[in-house]
Amino acid sequence: QEFGAWRHHRTEEVLDTLAQLSGMSDRKERRRRVAETLEMVGLDGVADRKVKKLSGGMVRRLGVAQALVHEPQVIIVDEPTVGLDPEERMRFRQLMNQLGRDRTILLSTHIVADLGAGCREMALLDGGRIEFQGPPSELLQRAAGRV
Repeated sequence: QEFGAWRHHRTEEVLDTLAQLSGMSDRKERRRRVAETLEMVGLDGVADRKVKKLSGGMVRRLGVAQALVHEPQVIIVDEPTVGLDPEERMRFRQLMNQLGRDRTILLSTHIVADLGAGCREMALLDGGRIEFQGPPSELLQRAAGRV
């Protein structure tokens, strides 16, 4: 996620503006939701920090916050953990596990360790076709002795 145009703005300000642009017009509700979302992604401690001062992992989390601030029921992420250090990768997986309890997450990845982390059901695509759909445990059983 890139926030080049927002580099000189505070993290909270960026998220507040993006929430407003997505249709959240009630200022009090928007501020509450921005604070809640920053806490959810672990950026509440850097709400006043300018984007250019954030680490790469923090910028990624700001991108996730941008997607979550309006409480979508479906979240689509493409290669979300590429380039993250192990700690950030674990934090991202925990967040996706938490969010996946009450919404659908469509995750595209080539990182095997990210597959099935905390999900109840998964689908594997190959060439645009569903090759497997079911719980991760079933996929592991099918793959036993083949990998």
